[in-house]
Amino acid sequence: MSLDRRGEITTPPTRYDLTLGSDKSSSLSRSEAGTYDVIQAEIQHAKRQELATGVATAPHQNGHNGNGVAPGHSHSLTTQHDIEAEVKKRKWPTEPSYFLAKELLMTERTYKKDLDVLNTTFRQVLSLDDVEQLQPLFELLDSLAQHHNLFLRDIEHRLVQWEGRGGHEAHRIGDVMMKHMAALPIYDEYVQTHLDILHCLNEMYEGDERFRQVYKDFEQQKVCYLPVGELLLKPLNRLLHYQLLLERLCDYYAEEHIDYADCQAVHHLLVRSTKGIRAHLPDSANFVELCELQRDINFEQLVQPHRRLIRQGCLLKHSKRGLQQRMFFLFSDLLLFGTKSPQDQSFRILGHVPVRSLLTENAEHNTFSIFGGQYAIMVSAGTTAEKTLWLAELSKAAADIKNRPPNMQLPLTTLKNCSSSEEGLDLSGWQKLWVVFTSFCLYFYKSYQDEFALASLPLLGYTVGPPGHQDAVQKEFVFKLSFKNHVYFFRAESAHTYNRWLEVLRSTTQTQDFKNIHSHAALAN
Repeated sequence: MSLDRRGEITTPPTRYDLTLGSDKSSSLSRSEAGTYDVIQAEIQHAKRQELATGVATAPHQNGHNGNGVAPGHSHSLTTQHDIEAEVKKRKWPTEPSYFLAKELLMTERTYKKDLDVLNTTFRQVLSLDDVEQLQPLFELLDSLAQHHNLFLRDIEHRLVQWEGRGGHEAHRIGDVMMKHMAALPIYDEYVQTHLDILHCLNEMYEGDERFRQVYKDFEQQKVCYLPVGELLLKPLNRLLHYQLLLERLCDYYAEEHIDYADCQAVHHLLVRSTKGIRAHLPDSANFVELCELQRDINFEQLVQPHRRLIRQGCLLKHSKRGLQQRMFFLFSDLLLFGTKSPQDQSFRILGHVPVRSLLTENAEHNTFSIFGGQYAIMVSAGTTAEKTLWLAELSKAAADIKNRPPNMQLPLTTLKNCSSSEEGLDLSGWQKLWVVFTSFCLYFYKSYQDEFALASLPLLGYTVGPPGHQDAVQKEFVFKLSFKNHVYFFRAESAHTYNRWLEVLRSTTQTQDFKNIHSHAALAN
Protein backbone atom coordinates (compact mmCIF):
# COMPACT_ATOMS: atom_id res chain seq x y z
CA MET A 1 0.00 0.00 0.00
CA SER A 2 1.30 3.43 -0.95
CA LEU A 3 1.55 6.34 1.43
CA ASP A 4 2.21 9.88 0.16
CA ARG A 5 2.74 12.61 2.74
CA ARG A 6 2.39 16.22 1.55
CA GLY A 7 2.60 19.52 3.36
CA GLU A 8 2.96 23.19 2.66
CA ILE A 9 6.61 22.80 1.60
CA THR A 10 7.09 23.43 -2.11
CA THR A 11 9.66 20.67 -2.56
CA PRO A 12 8.60 17.51 -4.45
CA PRO A 13 6.26 15.37 -2.33
CA THR A 14 7.63 12.49 -0.31
CA ARG A 15 5.95 9.15 -0.89
CA TYR A 16 5.74 5.95 1.06
CA ASP A 17 5.08 2.53 -0.35
CA LEU A 18 3.51 0.56 2.47
CA THR A 19 1.99 -2.87 2.54
CA LEU A 20 -0.83 -2.78 5.04
CA GLY A 21 -0.91 -6.08 6.83
CA SER A 22 1.00 -8.01 4.19
CA ASP A 23 4.44 -8.37 2.65
CA LYS A 24 4.88 -11.06 -0.01
CA SER A 25 8.62 -10.83 0.26
CA SER A 26 8.59 -12.11 3.82
CA SER A 27 5.08 -12.86 5.02
CA LEU A 28 5.24 -16.59 4.25
CA SER A 29 8.89 -17.49 4.73
CA ARG A 30 9.83 -20.22 7.19
CA SER A 31 11.91 -18.62 9.95
CA GLU A 32 12.57 -18.73 13.66
CA ALA A 33 9.21 -17.04 14.19
CA GLY A 34 7.42 -19.97 12.55
CA THR A 35 6.35 -18.45 9.23
CA TYR A 36 6.61 -19.51 5.62
CA ASP A 37 7.59 -18.24 2.16
CA VAL A 38 6.29 -20.30 -0.75
CA ILE A 39 9.20 -19.21 -2.99
CA GLN A 40 11.85 -20.31 -0.56
CA ALA A 41 9.89 -23.45 0.23
CA GLU A 42 9.88 -24.50 -3.42
CA ILE A 43 13.56 -23.70 -3.81
CA GLN A 44 14.33 -25.93 -0.86
CA HIS A 45 12.04 -28.61 -2.30
CA ALA A 46 13.92 -28.46 -5.60
CA LYS A 47 17.23 -28.77 -3.75
CA ARG A 48 16.00 -31.85 -1.88
CA GLN A 49 14.92 -33.43 -5.16
CA GLU A 50 18.30 -32.66 -6.66
CA LEU A 51 20.12 -34.28 -3.73
CA ALA A 52 17.84 -37.33 -3.84
CA THR A 53 18.14 -37.95 -7.59
CA GLY A 54 21.61 -36.57 -8.21
CA VAL A 55 20.23 -34.55 -11.14
CA ALA A 56 20.06 -30.78 -11.16
CA THR A 57 16.69 -29.28 -12.04
CA ALA A 58 17.45 -26.97 -14.95
CA PRO A 59 16.35 -26.31 -18.53
CA HIS A 60 19.20 -28.59 -19.75
CA GLN A 61 19.39 -32.06 -18.15
CA ASN A 62 22.18 -33.52 -20.30
CA GLY A 63 25.08 -33.02 -17.92
CA HIS A 64 26.10 -29.57 -19.14
CA ASN A 65 24.59 -26.16 -19.48
CA GLY A 66 23.75 -24.29 -22.66
CA ASN A 67 27.30 -22.99 -22.94
CA GLY A 68 28.90 -26.38 -22.69
CA VAL A 69 30.14 -25.86 -19.15
CA ALA A 70 30.23 -28.97 -17.00
CA PRO A 71 27.76 -28.93 -14.08
CA GLY A 72 29.22 -27.81 -10.79
CA HIS A 73 28.83 -25.19 -8.08
CA SER A 74 28.20 -22.36 -10.51
CA HIS A 75 25.57 -24.45 -12.26
CA SER A 76 23.62 -25.06 -9.03
CA LEU A 77 23.59 -21.35 -8.32
CA THR A 78 22.16 -20.67 -11.75
CA THR A 79 19.59 -23.39 -11.18
CA GLN A 80 18.46 -21.83 -7.91
CA HIS A 81 18.14 -18.48 -9.61
CA ASP A 82 16.06 -19.99 -12.42
CA ILE A 83 13.77 -21.72 -9.94
CA GLU A 84 13.25 -18.53 -7.97
CA ALA A 85 12.53 -16.56 -11.14
CA GLU A 86 10.06 -19.20 -12.29
CA VAL A 87 8.24 -19.21 -8.95
CA LYS A 88 8.05 -15.43 -8.85
CA LYS A 89 6.48 -15.40 -12.31
CA ARG A 90 3.61 -17.56 -11.12
CA LYS A 91 0.35 -15.70 -10.67
CA TRP A 92 -0.93 -15.36 -7.13
CA PRO A 93 -4.50 -16.46 -6.37
CA THR A 94 -7.10 -13.83 -7.19
CA GLU A 95 -10.36 -15.22 -5.80
CA PRO A 96 -11.97 -13.24 -2.93
CA SER A 97 -11.83 -16.29 -0.66
CA TYR A 98 -8.02 -16.25 -0.87
CA PHE A 99 -7.84 -12.61 0.22
CA LEU A 100 -10.25 -13.27 3.09
CA ALA A 101 -8.05 -16.19 4.17
CA LYS A 102 -5.00 -13.96 3.88
CA GLU A 103 -6.72 -11.29 5.98
CA LEU A 104 -7.26 -13.98 8.60
CA LEU A 105 -3.53 -14.80 8.49
CA MET A 106 -2.33 -11.20 8.73
CA THR A 107 -4.65 -10.25 11.56
CA GLU A 108 -3.91 -13.50 13.39
CA ARG A 109 -0.22 -12.57 13.49
CA THR A 110 -1.06 -9.24 15.08
CA TYR A 111 -3.43 -10.90 17.54
CA LYS A 112 -0.77 -13.42 18.58
CA LYS A 113 1.60 -10.51 19.24
CA ASP A 114 -1.04 -8.82 21.40
CA LEU A 115 -1.47 -11.98 23.46
CA ASP A 116 2.30 -12.26 23.89
CA VAL A 117 2.54 -8.64 25.08
CA LEU A 118 0.08 -9.42 27.87
CA ASN A 119 0.98 -12.99 28.70
CA THR A 120 4.76 -12.71 28.50
CA THR A 121 6.06 -9.13 28.57
CA PHE A 122 3.51 -7.72 31.02
CA ARG A 123 3.74 -10.73 33.31
CA GLN A 124 7.55 -10.43 33.45
CA VAL A 125 7.46 -6.89 34.90
CA LEU A 126 5.03 -7.82 37.68
CA SER A 127 5.92 -9.10 41.11
CA LEU A 128 4.94 -12.60 42.22
CA ASP A 129 2.19 -11.12 44.39
CA ASP A 130 0.83 -9.17 41.40
CA VAL A 131 0.80 -12.27 39.21
CA GLU A 132 -0.95 -14.24 41.93
CA GLN A 133 -3.59 -11.54 42.30
CA LEU A 134 -4.13 -11.61 38.53
CA GLN A 135 -3.92 -15.40 38.27
CA PRO A 136 -7.37 -15.79 36.60
CA LEU A 137 -6.18 -13.51 33.80
CA PHE A 138 -2.90 -15.28 33.17
CA GLU A 139 -4.48 -18.73 33.28
CA LEU A 140 -6.82 -17.70 30.48
CA LEU A 141 -4.02 -15.99 28.54
CA ASP A 142 -1.89 -19.14 28.80
CA SER A 143 -4.67 -21.20 27.27
CA LEU A 144 -5.37 -18.67 24.53
CA ALA A 145 -1.70 -18.28 23.64
CA GLN A 146 -1.17 -22.05 23.36
CA HIS A 147 -4.21 -22.39 21.13
CA HIS A 148 -3.31 -19.52 18.82
CA ASN A 149 0.29 -20.64 18.35
CA LEU A 150 -1.07 -23.83 16.79
CA PHE A 151 -3.87 -22.01 14.97
CA LEU A 152 -1.44 -19.56 13.36
CA ARG A 153 0.86 -22.40 12.32
CA ASP A 154 -2.01 -24.20 10.58
CA ILE A 155 -3.22 -21.04 8.82
CA GLU A 156 0.29 -20.31 7.54
CA HIS A 157 0.66 -23.85 6.27
CA ARG A 158 -2.69 -23.68 4.46
CA LEU A 159 -1.76 -20.40 2.77
CA VAL A 160 1.49 -21.98 1.59
CA GLN A 161 -0.52 -24.75 -0.03
CA TRP A 162 -3.03 -22.29 -1.47
CA GLU A 163 -0.32 -20.12 -3.03
CA GLY A 164 1.77 -23.09 -4.10
CA ARG A 165 0.90 -26.42 -5.62
CA GLY A 166 -1.49 -27.76 -3.04
CA GLY A 167 -4.29 -28.42 -5.52
CA HIS A 168 -7.90 -27.27 -5.50
CA GLU A 169 -8.62 -29.04 -2.20
CA ALA A 170 -6.23 -26.61 -0.49
CA HIS A 171 -8.27 -23.58 -1.61
CA ARG A 172 -10.24 -23.36 1.64
CA ILE A 173 -9.86 -22.21 5.22
CA GLY A 174 -13.06 -23.34 6.96
CA ASP A 175 -11.68 -26.76 7.84
CA VAL A 176 -8.67 -25.15 9.54
CA MET A 177 -10.95 -22.93 11.60
CA MET A 178 -13.25 -25.81 12.49
CA LYS A 179 -10.27 -27.75 13.83
CA HIS A 180 -9.60 -24.98 16.35
CA MET A 181 -13.14 -24.21 17.51
CA ALA A 182 -12.38 -26.31 20.59
CA ALA A 183 -11.03 -23.07 22.07
CA LEU A 184 -14.49 -21.45 22.24
CA PRO A 185 -15.08 -22.49 25.89
CA ILE A 186 -11.93 -20.54 26.81
CA TYR A 187 -13.40 -17.47 25.13
CA ASP A 188 -16.75 -17.98 26.83
CA GLU A 189 -14.98 -17.97 30.20
CA TYR A 190 -13.01 -14.88 29.18
CA VAL A 191 -16.23 -13.08 28.26
CA GLN A 192 -17.70 -13.85 31.69
CA THR A 193 -14.61 -12.85 33.72
CA HIS A 194 -12.86 -10.08 31.78
CA LEU A 195 -14.83 -7.22 33.35
CA ASP A 196 -13.96 -8.48 36.84
CA ILE A 197 -10.32 -8.58 35.73
CA LEU A 198 -10.55 -4.99 34.46
CA HIS A 199 -12.02 -3.85 37.78
CA CYS A 200 -9.29 -5.72 39.66
CA LEU A 201 -6.58 -4.03 37.60
CA ASN A 202 -8.10 -0.62 38.22
CA GLU A 203 -8.32 -1.25 41.98
CA MET A 204 -4.68 -2.34 42.05
CA TYR A 205 -3.70 0.75 40.06
CA GLU A 206 -5.60 3.15 42.30
CA GLY A 207 -4.70 1.49 45.60
CA ASP A 208 -1.05 0.46 45.20
CA GLU A 209 1.51 3.14 44.36
CA ARG A 210 4.20 0.56 43.54
CA PHE A 211 1.91 -1.30 41.11
CA ARG A 212 0.83 2.01 39.59
CA GLN A 213 4.41 2.91 38.77
CA VAL A 214 5.12 -0.55 37.31
CA TYR A 215 1.96 -0.27 35.23
CA LYS A 216 2.88 3.20 33.94
CA ASP A 217 6.44 2.17 33.13
CA PHE A 218 5.20 -0.85 31.18
CA GLU A 219 2.80 1.24 29.10
CA GLN A 220 5.72 3.53 28.23
CA GLN A 221 7.62 0.64 26.68
CA LYS A 222 7.56 0.57 22.89
CA VAL A 223 6.33 -3.02 22.85
CA CYS A 224 3.11 -1.87 24.61
CA TYR A 225 1.68 0.11 21.71
CA LEU A 226 -1.81 0.20 23.28
CA PRO A 227 -2.97 0.68 26.88
CA VAL A 228 -3.20 -2.59 28.79
CA GLY A 229 -6.97 -2.20 29.13
CA GLU A 230 -7.43 -2.04 25.36
CA LEU A 231 -5.20 -5.06 24.85
CA LEU A 232 -7.43 -6.98 27.28
CA LEU A 233 -10.39 -6.37 24.96
CA LYS A 234 -8.60 -7.91 21.96
CA PRO A 235 -9.89 -11.48 22.53
CA LEU A 236 -13.48 -10.24 22.42
CA ASN A 237 -12.94 -8.31 19.21
CA ARG A 238 -11.09 -11.26 17.68
CA LEU A 239 -14.15 -13.52 17.71
CA LEU A 240 -16.22 -10.74 16.14
CA HIS A 241 -13.65 -10.52 13.35
CA TYR A 242 -13.79 -14.28 12.79
CA GLN A 243 -17.56 -14.04 12.43
CA LEU A 244 -17.26 -11.19 9.91
CA LEU A 245 -14.79 -13.12 7.74
CA LEU A 246 -16.93 -16.24 7.81
CA GLU A 247 -20.05 -14.31 6.83
CA ARG A 248 -18.23 -12.91 3.82
CA LEU A 249 -16.85 -16.29 2.86
CA CYS A 250 -20.32 -17.84 3.01
CA ASP A 251 -21.72 -14.98 0.92
CA TYR A 252 -19.04 -15.62 -1.71
CA TYR A 253 -19.22 -19.42 -1.84
CA ALA A 254 -21.86 -21.42 -3.66
CA GLU A 255 -23.44 -24.12 -1.50
CA GLU A 256 -21.61 -26.84 -3.41
CA HIS A 257 -18.19 -25.27 -2.74
CA ILE A 258 -15.76 -27.51 -0.86
CA ASP A 259 -15.38 -24.89 1.90
CA TYR A 260 -19.02 -23.84 2.32
CA ALA A 261 -20.16 -26.47 4.82
CA ASP A 262 -17.20 -25.95 7.18
CA CYS A 263 -17.55 -22.17 7.07
CA GLN A 264 -21.26 -22.41 7.83
CA ALA A 265 -20.62 -24.79 10.73
CA VAL A 266 -17.91 -22.57 12.24
CA HIS A 267 -20.15 -19.52 11.87
CA HIS A 268 -22.95 -21.35 13.67
CA LEU A 269 -20.60 -22.17 16.56
CA LEU A 270 -19.39 -18.58 16.78
CA VAL A 271 -22.84 -16.99 16.89
CA ARG A 272 -23.52 -18.06 20.49
CA SER A 273 -20.19 -16.74 21.76
CA THR A 274 -20.36 -13.48 19.82
CA LYS A 275 -23.88 -12.83 21.11
CA GLY A 276 -22.48 -12.70 24.64
CA ILE A 277 -19.59 -10.52 23.46
CA ARG A 278 -21.90 -7.98 21.85
CA ALA A 279 -23.85 -7.77 25.11
CA HIS A 280 -20.74 -7.12 27.26
CA LEU A 281 -18.32 -5.26 24.97
CA PRO A 282 -19.91 -1.76 25.00
CA ASP A 283 -19.79 -1.58 28.81
CA SER A 284 -16.30 -3.05 28.93
CA ALA A 285 -14.95 -0.66 26.29
CA ASN A 286 -16.53 2.30 28.08
CA PHE A 287 -14.99 1.24 31.40
CA VAL A 288 -11.54 1.01 29.79
CA GLU A 289 -11.95 4.46 28.22
CA LEU A 290 -13.02 6.00 31.52
CA CYS A 291 -10.08 4.41 33.36
CA GLU A 292 -7.60 5.70 30.80
CA LEU A 293 -9.04 9.20 30.93
CA GLN A 294 -9.13 9.15 34.72
CA ARG A 295 -5.41 8.38 34.78
CA ASP A 296 -4.60 10.95 32.10
CA ILE A 297 -6.73 13.72 33.56
CA ASN A 298 -5.94 12.65 37.14
CA PHE A 299 -9.63 12.62 38.04
CA GLU A 300 -10.30 10.62 41.16
CA GLN A 301 -13.97 10.15 40.46
CA LEU A 302 -14.27 10.04 36.69
CA VAL A 303 -15.09 6.32 36.63
CA GLN A 304 -18.76 6.13 37.60
CA PRO A 305 -21.18 3.20 37.10
CA HIS A 306 -23.57 5.10 34.84
CA ARG A 307 -21.16 7.49 33.15
CA ARG A 308 -20.50 6.95 29.47
CA LEU A 309 -17.98 8.59 27.15
CA ILE A 310 -19.92 9.71 24.08
CA ARG A 311 -17.43 11.62 21.97
CA GLN A 312 -14.03 13.30 22.05
CA GLY A 313 -12.39 15.51 19.47
CA CYS A 314 -10.90 18.87 18.56
CA LEU A 315 -12.92 22.01 17.91
CA LEU A 316 -11.76 25.57 17.24
CA LYS A 317 -12.86 27.97 19.99
CA HIS A 318 -13.57 31.58 19.00
CA SER A 319 -11.83 34.17 21.18
CA LYS A 320 -10.47 37.72 21.04
CA ARG A 321 -7.13 36.24 19.95
CA GLY A 322 -8.71 34.35 17.09
CA LEU A 323 -9.43 30.64 16.68
CA GLN A 324 -7.84 28.41 19.30
CA GLN A 325 -7.78 24.63 19.15
CA ARG A 326 -9.43 22.93 22.11
CA MET A 327 -9.99 19.29 23.02
CA PHE A 328 -13.57 18.44 24.02
CA PHE A 329 -14.72 15.37 25.97
CA LEU A 330 -18.46 14.72 25.99
CA PHE A 331 -19.66 12.33 28.69
CA SER A 332 -23.27 11.37 29.40
CA ASP A 333 -23.37 13.93 32.23
CA LEU A 334 -20.40 16.26 31.70
CA LEU A 335 -18.63 18.20 28.92
CA LEU A 336 -14.93 18.96 29.52
CA PHE A 337 -12.69 21.12 27.35
CA GLY A 338 -8.98 21.84 27.59
CA THR A 339 -5.82 22.74 25.79
CA LYS A 340 -2.62 20.94 24.94
CA SER A 341 0.59 21.94 26.70
CA PRO A 342 3.57 22.32 24.30
CA GLN A 343 6.03 21.54 27.09
CA ASP A 344 4.96 18.09 28.27
CA GLN A 345 2.32 17.21 25.62
CA SER A 346 -0.36 17.11 28.31
CA PHE A 347 -3.84 18.65 28.37
CA ARG A 348 -4.86 21.33 30.83
CA ILE A 349 -8.59 21.37 31.56
CA LEU A 350 -9.98 24.90 31.16
CA GLY A 351 -13.57 24.30 32.13
CA HIS A 352 -16.59 22.06 32.21
CA VAL A 353 -20.29 22.28 31.41
CA PRO A 354 -22.89 20.07 33.15
CA VAL A 355 -24.86 18.31 30.42
CA ARG A 356 -28.05 18.79 32.46
CA SER A 357 -27.85 22.56 31.87
CA LEU A 358 -26.35 22.38 28.37
CA LEU A 359 -27.87 24.19 25.38
CA THR A 360 -26.63 24.55 21.81
CA GLU A 361 -27.30 27.03 19.04
CA ASN A 362 -26.55 26.49 15.37
CA ALA A 363 -24.75 29.18 13.35
CA GLU A 364 -23.48 29.72 9.81
CA HIS A 365 -20.98 27.48 8.07
CA ASN A 366 -19.40 25.00 10.54
CA THR A 367 -19.92 27.17 13.64
CA PHE A 368 -22.17 26.59 16.66
CA SER A 369 -22.44 27.81 20.26
CA ILE A 370 -22.48 25.89 23.56
CA PHE A 371 -24.19 27.34 26.63
CA GLY A 372 -24.20 25.91 30.14
CA GLY A 373 -23.15 26.76 33.69
CA GLN A 374 -20.96 29.86 33.54
CA TYR A 375 -19.88 29.36 29.94
CA ALA A 376 -20.99 30.58 26.54
CA ILE A 377 -18.59 29.13 23.96
CA MET A 378 -18.60 29.56 20.20
CA VAL A 379 -16.72 26.84 18.32
CA SER A 380 -16.11 25.74 14.74
CA ALA A 381 -15.87 22.17 13.49
CA GLY A 382 -13.63 21.02 10.65
CA THR A 383 -16.53 19.92 8.43
CA THR A 384 -20.29 20.35 8.24
CA ALA A 385 -20.75 16.63 8.96
CA GLU A 386 -18.61 16.94 12.11
CA LYS A 387 -20.64 19.93 13.31
CA THR A 388 -23.90 18.08 12.67
CA LEU A 389 -22.68 15.10 14.66
CA TRP A 390 -21.56 17.24 17.61
CA LEU A 391 -24.89 19.07 17.71
CA ALA A 392 -26.86 15.82 17.51
CA GLU A 393 -24.89 14.14 20.30
CA LEU A 394 -24.89 17.20 22.57
CA SER A 395 -28.66 17.57 22.20
CA LYS A 396 -29.28 13.86 22.74
CA ALA A 397 -27.08 13.79 25.87
CA ALA A 398 -28.93 16.81 27.31
CA ALA A 399 -32.30 15.18 26.61
CA ASP A 400 -31.28 11.80 28.04
CA ILE A 401 -29.96 13.14 31.34
CA LYS A 402 -33.27 14.78 32.23
CA ASN A 403 -34.60 11.32 33.01
CA ARG A 404 -31.69 10.52 35.33
CA PRO A 405 -30.86 11.65 38.89
CA PRO A 406 -28.34 14.51 39.15
CA ASN A 407 -24.68 13.57 39.45
CA MET A 408 -22.19 15.31 41.69
CA GLN A 409 -19.76 17.87 40.36
CA LEU A 410 -16.23 16.59 39.85
CA PRO A 411 -12.87 18.26 40.57
CA LEU A 412 -10.86 19.32 37.53
CA THR A 413 -7.12 18.89 37.10
CA THR A 414 -4.92 18.08 34.11
CA LEU A 415 -5.05 15.70 31.19
CA LYS A 416 -1.88 14.10 29.87
CA ASN A 417 -1.95 13.69 26.11
CA CYS A 418 -1.35 10.36 24.42
CA SER A 419 1.66 11.10 22.26
CA SER A 420 1.73 10.71 18.50
CA SER A 421 4.70 9.64 16.41
CA GLU A 422 3.62 11.17 13.12
CA GLU A 423 6.86 13.13 12.95
CA GLY A 424 8.78 9.86 13.25
CA LEU A 425 7.73 8.61 9.83
CA ASP A 426 10.63 8.24 7.42
CA LEU A 427 10.68 10.95 4.74
CA SER A 428 12.72 9.12 2.02
CA GLY A 429 11.03 7.42 -0.92
CA TRP A 430 8.43 4.64 -1.12
CA GLN A 431 8.45 2.14 1.71
CA LYS A 432 6.82 -1.21 2.27
CA LEU A 433 5.70 -1.53 5.88
CA TRP A 434 3.47 -3.67 8.07
CA VAL A 435 0.61 -1.47 9.23
CA VAL A 436 -1.80 -2.18 12.09
CA PHE A 437 -5.02 -0.20 12.52
CA THR A 438 -6.62 -0.17 15.97
CA SER A 439 -8.22 2.35 18.33
CA PHE A 440 -8.48 5.04 15.62
CA CYS A 441 -4.74 4.93 15.00
CA LEU A 442 -2.33 3.46 12.42
CA TYR A 443 0.87 1.81 13.72
CA PHE A 444 3.78 1.30 11.34
CA TYR A 445 6.24 -1.62 11.56
CA LYS A 446 9.03 -2.79 9.27
CA SER A 447 7.52 -6.28 9.41
CA TYR A 448 5.03 -8.24 11.47
CA GLN A 449 7.96 -9.72 13.45
CA ASP A 450 8.97 -6.33 14.93
CA GLU A 451 8.38 -5.96 18.66
CA PHE A 452 7.38 -2.30 18.54
CA ALA A 453 6.10 0.26 16.06
CA LEU A 454 8.32 2.70 14.19
CA ALA A 455 5.65 5.39 14.27
CA SER A 456 1.94 5.98 14.79
CA LEU A 457 -0.68 8.14 13.13
CA PRO A 458 -3.91 9.00 15.03
CA LEU A 459 -6.76 9.35 12.54
CA LEU A 460 -9.22 11.54 14.47
CA GLY A 461 -10.18 14.36 12.12
CA TYR A 462 -8.79 12.67 8.99
CA THR A 463 -10.87 12.07 5.88
CA VAL A 464 -10.41 9.11 3.56
CA GLY A 465 -11.15 8.67 -0.13
CA PRO A 466 -9.61 8.17 -3.58
CA PRO A 467 -6.90 10.60 -4.78
CA GLY A 468 -7.85 13.44 -7.10
CA HIS A 469 -6.42 14.34 -10.50
CA GLN A 470 -4.28 17.04 -8.90
CA ASP A 471 -2.54 14.38 -6.80
CA ALA A 472 -0.97 12.79 -9.90
CA VAL A 473 -0.97 9.30 -8.38
CA GLN A 474 -0.50 6.67 -11.08
CA LYS A 475 -0.66 3.54 -8.91
CA GLU A 476 -3.66 1.21 -8.66
CA PHE A 477 -5.69 0.61 -5.48
CA VAL A 478 -4.66 3.93 -3.89
CA PHE A 479 -6.60 5.83 -1.23
CA LYS A 480 -5.86 9.13 0.45
CA LEU A 481 -5.87 10.17 4.10
CA SER A 482 -5.83 13.91 4.74
CA PHE A 483 -6.15 16.38 7.59
CA LYS A 484 -5.41 20.07 6.93
CA ASN A 485 -1.96 20.10 5.29
CA HIS A 486 -1.15 16.48 6.24
CA VAL A 487 -1.76 14.15 3.30
CA TYR A 488 -0.93 10.45 2.95
CA PHE A 489 -1.45 8.02 0.10
CA PHE A 490 -1.72 4.26 0.67
CA ARG A 491 -1.64 1.54 -1.96
CA ALA A 492 -3.19 -1.88 -1.40
CA GLU A 493 -2.04 -5.05 -3.14
CA SER A 494 -5.46 -5.91 -4.58
CA ALA A 495 -8.95 -4.56 -5.13
CA HIS A 496 -10.23 -6.66 -2.22
CA THR A 497 -7.62 -5.33 0.20
CA TYR A 498 -8.26 -1.79 -1.03
CA ASN A 499 -12.00 -2.08 -0.38
CA ARG A 500 -11.48 -3.65 3.06
CA TRP A 501 -9.18 -0.82 4.16
CA LEU A 502 -11.58 1.82 2.90
CA GLU A 503 -14.45 0.08 4.68
CA VAL A 504 -12.60 0.02 8.00
CA LEU A 505 -11.02 3.47 7.80
CA ARG A 506 -14.25 5.18 6.77
CA SER A 507 -15.80 3.95 9.99
CA THR A 508 -13.52 6.45 11.81
CA THR A 509 -14.44 9.54 9.78
CA GLN A 510 -17.04 12.04 10.85
CA THR A 511 -19.20 11.50 7.77
CA GLN A 512 -19.49 7.78 8.34
CA ASP A 513 -20.06 8.31 12.07
CA PHE A 514 -22.90 10.67 11.22
CA LYS A 515 -24.50 8.10 8.93
CA ASN A 516 -24.32 5.51 11.70
CA ILE A 517 -25.38 7.66 14.65
CA HIS A 518 -28.95 6.38 14.68
CA SER A 519 -27.87 2.74 14.36
CA HIS A 520 -25.36 3.20 17.20
CA ALA A 521 -28.04 4.79 19.36
CA ALA A 522 -30.34 1.86 18.65
CA LEU A 523 -27.64 -0.62 19.64
CA ALA A 524 -26.90 1.30 22.84
CA ASN A 525 -30.55 1.21 23.81
